[in-house]
Amino acid sequence: MRKHRVGETVSLLLPKQADNTIRGSRVPAVVFGVLTVVSIVRSCIHLLAPDGGAGSIAGMDLAVAGADGIVFAFALWGSAQLVYALLQLLVVIRYRSLVPLMYVVLLLETGLRWFVGATKPVTFAHTPPGALGNWMWLVLSVAMLGVTFRTAGRASEAPPAAGSSRVSRRKRGVAAISDVGAEALDAVLAFLPVFAQPGVVFGKWHTPEGQHPYYAESTDVRAFVSTLHQHHITFPFDWPSWQQEEANRYVDRPETMAQADLLTLRKLLTVHIRADRFVEGHLAHMLENGPVISILRRLQAIREEMA
Repeated sequence: MRKHRVGETVSLLLPKQADNTIRGSRVPAVVFGVLTVVSIVRSCIHLLAPDGGAGSIAGMDLAVAGADGIVFAFALWGSAQLVYALLQLLVVIRYRSLVPLMYVVLLLETGLRWFVGATKPVTFAHTPPGALGNWMWLVLSVAMLGVTFRTAGRASEAPPAAGSSRVSRRKRGVAAISDVGAEALDAVLAFLPVFAQPGVVFGKWHTPEGQHPYYAESTDVRAFVSTLHQHHITFPFDWPSWQQEEANRYVDRPETMAQADLLTLRKLLTVHIRADRFVEGHLAHMLENGPVISILRRLQAIREEMA
């Protein structure tokens, strides 16, 4: 269990694919958007203000020899801050799955500021806003990371379709048909004869010199994953808990697959797709050893019931 939690944490901070997916609450992403605006304004002040904000904001004495160097350093700092702020903006707009990682970067930056302040102290006329801002940055970063870790993967499942309780026992595999139609099932089942043929290769490990080994799925496996996403076969729910409680049972006892309904099959596929992000080659292993093939065969039986 501890190993699973470590893997989940690593996946949140270093997702296998950087995209606009928000795992857990949206609050951390919204707060990060506000912090990004603050970062842009702050960096522009240091870059464009005549004194770089050294005297007018930080309260440094510029009536000393070498003051031009201080202004230059503040403006240079502002240019670096602007680059970082634009990177933050890119994350907010296009790569929100990296928001947790950016909070860690923000914590690191704040810690380094304190380190520099402690090892190279400077006299100010008053407490600069950055000194107070560091505390705000620290508290918000820790709080938002906490919210992310607590809420990730806990999206609620969609309620069952109205009237589904009236579906006959023979047709129980069709109970979730309201959101997954025959066309979607046909698109997924097109891969069954491809994966079921003898000697099929689902991918292979690569060990480049001087790099970490990595697993590369075959073109068919990548197309299969894309099809599952495109037709919304996979969906967000608390899959880690369900994997421990239910999904493993279908792997350990293959005969139970014959009783799985459509919603359960979708959950199983979601589990294997998500688990592949944590353990490279997991999906290919499940294909090669039968569990995913069994899911597709049960899915085929449900599709035939719909005809």
